[in-house]
Amino acid sequence: MHTKKALALANFITLAYEAFGKVYRQEVADKKELDSYKRKYSEDNFVYKYDEFEEELNDNTDEYQKLDTIYAYLICHFELFLNWNPFNKLEEKRIIKQGYEVSFLIKLKSNIEIYTHCISNLCFTDIEGKPNQPLLDFFNDRLSIIDTDGSFETIPQINKSENVGEIKPPIDDRFISENIISECAAIGIDTFSKIGLLNDRMFDFKQWQIRFDIKESASKDFSNKSLFKYSPVYYPNFELLCNNELARLNKKLEIEQIALTHKAFENNSMLSQEDNPSFDFTWTDSGTDLLELVAALYKKGSIQRKDGKITNRTELVKFFCQLFDLQIKDVEGTLSKATGRKMNITPFLDGLKLAFENYGVEKEEKQRKRK
Repeated sequence: MHTKKALALANFITLAYEAFGKVYRQEVADKKELDSYKRKYSEDNFVYKYDEFEEELNDNTDEYQKLDTIYAYLICHFELFLNWNPFNKLEEKRIIKQGYEVSFLIKLKSNIEIYTHCISNLCFTDIEGKPNQPLLDFFNDRLSIIDTDGSFETIPQINKSENVGEIKPPIDDRFISENIISECAAIGIDTFSKIGLLNDRMFDFKQWQIRFDIKESASKDFSNKSLFKYSPVYYPNFELLCNNELARLNKKLEIEQIALTHKAFENNSMLSQEDNPSFDFTWTDSGTDLLELVAALYKKGSIQRKDGKITNRTELVKFFCQLFDLQIKDVEGTLSKATGRKMNITPFLDGLKLAFENYGVEKEEKQRKRK
């Protein structure tokens, strides 16, 4: 029995979820690592890995022609995904609110959900422990008789009879381009709600394809050609339209968030400059000096989160950069150079110590003169 492709798919989805968590928590070391994740866990690679697995599943089915055997093959590799629900309903809201790699994280989350659902559909059993309908339907498509020993009932094949003719799936109005455009327009100016609608609708579209559409062939050339028979006919360019609109709305959301922040400080008397010292003060030393200070504060544990969660250095650097409206390129590289100085030289921190000592001397001198 062939098992290599099933194992590869299971490992790919598991590692994709780990990559999602790392990017979401902003624990990626540098842009090179982030770009590597984007290439490795693209939608094309999800399609490719799943198509490879489907070919292996077909080969095993042709060779063994026994439902019990194929079901054991599936469970052996994908049992982890049966009750796996890695994301909660608020995940996308948090991604958008955080504003870091929004498009990549939402697409990666969607692909993990879609292909996990495809796998779990094949592996679930009914209350009697028998494989459920999707796996039985797969056998109907692949074999004329599901199981020769009668362990499971055969399901009459549909859409295959030349006398009856092909039964086409129903058209779903939700995926007609004009309708989704009208729904977005009806929402008004709420960009966040439009993004939620489009993401939900694209997920529903994937579900419709899994349930009703027919795959014509496996694509291994990473082209944009549709794998499905009815989707490009019923709903031409639906996914392309949604992706383009999502890209526009995500950019618009970023601009709105910046504009609202500035407007809030200008018009709301409750948000005074005293509450936001970055409006009154600026950092006059170098970015390296600021990183030295932040790294020292982080290592000493001088700053903690109010909610009790573990503080990481990346969060502190981001906070101080926002505080002083400062941009530091290549934070990790800059810190590496600073910590790699000979003889552990820390000019900024040493300067702080000397400045404080001078402050103490000056203070004593003023007190002495007053006497």
